[in-house]
Amino acid sequence: MASSRRLRTIRDRLIEAEDRQESALAYGSDGQLYRGLVTSVGVDHIVLDDNGKRRFLLVGQLVGIEFE
Repeated sequence: MASSRRLRTIRDRLIEAEDRQESALAYGSDGQLYRGLVTSVGVDHIVLDDNGKRRFLLVGQLVGIEFE
């Protein structure tokens, strides 16, 4: 089974997005959508920068995320 061999986590993908300076659209468990450049990835959070407005989001509160 291919999925049993995968070792990457969503955090790994977020770190990659930060390195590549990618924008993301994050879906929160509160039903809100958050968009911005991935500027920081911590142990339990990410920071999205939307034209100077920085949002700190807990990874545990994300339902889904798309990268642009």
